[in-house]
Amino acid sequence: MGRKFIDLTGAKFGRLTVVSLHHRTNTRSYWECKCKCGGTRIVSNDHLKNGDVTDCGCYRRHLAKWKKHGKSGERIYTIWHLMKRRCFDSTKKEYKSYGGRGISVCDEWLDSTTFIEWAYQNGYSDELTLDRIDNNKNYCPENCRWVDLKVQANNRRNNRLITYNGETKTMTQWARENGITYPVLQKRYDVLGWNFERAISEPINHNKSNRKR
Repeated sequence: MGRKFIDLTGAKFGRLTVVSLHHRTNTRSYWECKCKCGGTRIVSNDHLKNGDVTDCGCYRRHLAKWKKHGKSGERIYTIWHLMKRRCFDSTKKEYKSYGGRGISVCDEWLDSTTFIEWAYQNGYSDELTLDRIDNNKNYCPENCRWVDLKVQANNRRNNRLITYNGETKTMTQWARENGITYPVLQKRYDVLGWNFERAISEPINHNKSNRKR
């Protein structure tokens, strides 16, 4: 008697998402999976559930290419190099915002191969950038993710988070969603001392009355 069939369609395993059942035998089911890089691979249910296969083979192909041709021309290697430079090279202007305020790189990521392996196992693609979840903490697996530029911009250290009516957003987001500019909102809230509800809701009066006629 064969094993009980479990439909894995839609399940995610590493970089792979199960698209459909490819075929079955008496002991295994084989699934067509799509990788984050766009490639596909047929994988057995055992290899998926045990974590033996987590991508279409793209990571191994990248490693083979790096060993043959060197890594320095790859985008992911440049990201690793610039991450280290921001934290350790005091001659660079960006150092003051990173290494100069105590931001560092974890020991395991000082090795480029270890960083690149983590990247490909955790969602890296050429359209995404490396982002620290907490901008006051280091570059490490627990505090990093791959995001698009819009998400990264909202997570910059100078984008203040403000909680209002149970929602937490950056001041930039609050300004945009309420039809005013960031400088106006920042002035009302920080300089004029308005409460936040008034600061985001009061219409802008473009007609300035003269104090003296």
